[in-house]
Parts: sequence; structure tokens; C-alpha cells
Amino acid sequence: MSNTKCEYQRTFVAGSSRRATSVELDDGFFDVAIYTSSWDARCVSIVEANQLKSNLGICICFNTRDKEGLRDKHDIVLNNYLRPLKNMVLSI
Repeated sequence: MSNTKCEYQRTFVAGSSRRATSVELDDGFFDVAIYTSSWDARCVSIVEANQLKSNLGICICFNTRDKEGLRDKHDIVLNNYLRPLKNMVLSI
């Protein structure tokens, strides 16, 4: 993920996806961490990152759900991870 400046000095967040057999995250302290819940189990792998800290964590929960209830289970995992950090959850 990067923060990129455009021609008019406005910034936006850009992200990328990668595939790995284990959680390979940059440990450290960040201003903002953005989480998104999904039916896919990859969305909860972030909770395995022990050294990832941020001033603000935002969990985006879209209204779309799967029939098996995986999205609802992952919402709980991410919210439990963020609760002690007193971070924000946005339902979209």
C-alpha cells in the first residue's frame, strides 16, 4: 500500500495484493491500518501479525454476505482484534 501524490497535490491510498503461504507483513507502527471483512479467509490473516500497530484501524464491512455465514464469522474475528485498540468500524 502506498500514499501517492497526484498532479494537484491531493493524495489517495493505493493498494496491491500478493499471494503467500504465510503472513508476511511489514512489522512496525503506522498512522492508519485499513481492514476489510470478506467471506474469504485471507481477510483475517492480519490478526496473525504480532508487531503491526497503528494510531487508527478502520474495518470496512460491506453489506454483501455469503450464504455460509463466513463473512459474519470474519466480522467477529476482525472486530475482536480491533476492539482492544479502540479503533473504528465502518459499515458500508
